Amino acid sequence: YILVGQSFGGLYMLLYAREFPNEVAGLVLMDATSDAGPTPMPKEAEKILQMLGNPQNPTPDNPLYNEMIGQLPSYLQMKSAPPLPKDMPLI
Repeated sequence: YILVGQSFGGLYMLLYAREFPNEVAGLVLMDATSDAGPTPMPKEAEKILQMLGNPQNPTPDNPLYNEMIGQLPSYLQMKSAPPLPKDMPLI
């Protein structure tokens, strides 16, 4: 497979490639989420977060609830996954 992922989907594609490198011919990541984990939010974002709800404590009525609750487990999976093979093409 040639895996293509954008945003958080890029993280999932990278995880798949690291877990199953023999099934992946290459990766194309577009504006992908970093596998290093979430970055701190700037102070200016606090008002926006209040309007959207606190992503660190999401509630089921938030339309992004399912995505938000899956972020931490995904980062933990990335930390325990094997490294990406050095010869795997990555764009």
